[in-house]
Amino acid sequence: MKGIQQPESKWIQPKNANAKAIDILKIIRKELIAAIELIQRDHTSPVEKQQEIDRITRAIEHIEYFIFRKIK
Repeated sequence: MKGIQQPESKWIQPKNANAKAIDILKIIRKELIAAIELIQRDHTSPVEKQQEIDRITRAIEHIEYFIFRKIK
């Protein structure tokens, strides 16, 4: 695999697909957490808020499984 040469003449290996996927999942997780905060400040019914928060929380749990699981 070839590296990419930066102006300082240092060679950097490109990230593999798994590392890129983990980075994307981390970004999505942060956005979902921000969405929960927005929903909590919204002026809709508490029941609707809780349903949406529960769905997002489940999605975050699934994402965290893939981010933080131990690869054997």
